[in-house]
Amino acid sequence: MSHHNFTSVINTSDQGMIPMDTTSESTHLPSKERIINQLQLIQYSLSILQERLEGATEPIGSILLEMEDDLGNVKEKLFAAVTSIKPITPASKFTDPITNMAKYFPIMLELEKKSDINTHSVQVLKRLNFEERALMSSVSIERNEMYEDVYLKLREMESETVQEVIDMGRSPVHNATAFHQYVEDEIRRKCQFEEFQTKLLQLRIKRYRIEEVVKELTEQSDTANQTSPTLGVSSVVYRAASGNEGGAPESHQSASG
Repeated sequence: MSHHNFTSVINTSDQGMIPMDTTSESTHLPSKERIINQLQLIQYSLSILQERLEGATEPIGSILLEMEDDLGNVKEKLFAAVTSIKPITPASKFTDPITNMAKYFPIMLELEKKSDINTHSVQVLKRLNFEERALMSSVSIERNEMYEDVYLKLREMESETVQEVIDMGRSPVHNATAFHQYVEDEIRRKCQFEEFQTKLLQLRIKRYRIEEVVKELTEQSDTANQTSPTLGVSSVVYRAASGNEGGAPESHQSASG
């Protein structure tokens, strides 16, 4: 009686089949050895499946690890935010976006139209550089983004110094006078303190100067318009640092009326 060859397979993937030999030759093996042989083939097939499964899920694992790291960073930041000392006074968020100086000082629009006017005050305003124009792009110096940026850096440095003093064992609870003096001395020792204070002062002085030029030019324009409405720059009221949003102009009545 002839022996028939039978071959069963385990499909591991589209790359091929793993044969499980059940030929007549294996029938001559003892039963135990035949079982071991089949188990080895199954184990090999499973190892291939496991490798391919791990390869397929590896990107997901990387994403999960990244998410876990991000979550850890968020937790650290939240913990630091909760435990760290808060600024003595909340920083102001009411700043005017830097757009155009003419929005807050409408006389600048008139200067662009009156190119034939070449007084010293007019030339000063026309020659303002980008930083100076940006510094004037707000209702007041306190609402200016450039000024606010430096101010917030100063406040951050002060808050960090207060925390450093507390970490050194100086209690804010007992002997307030001594605590205040120690913190002040520590802040003044910081080189950044002088740097930020100087920068803020310089920005204020620059703005004060330009405001005075605008004021002088506006007064000259008003006088010219009262004498002859057809001469000079159109009358506008100087509104820098007045607190009125946008600095809208108000026209004066002509003296001829």
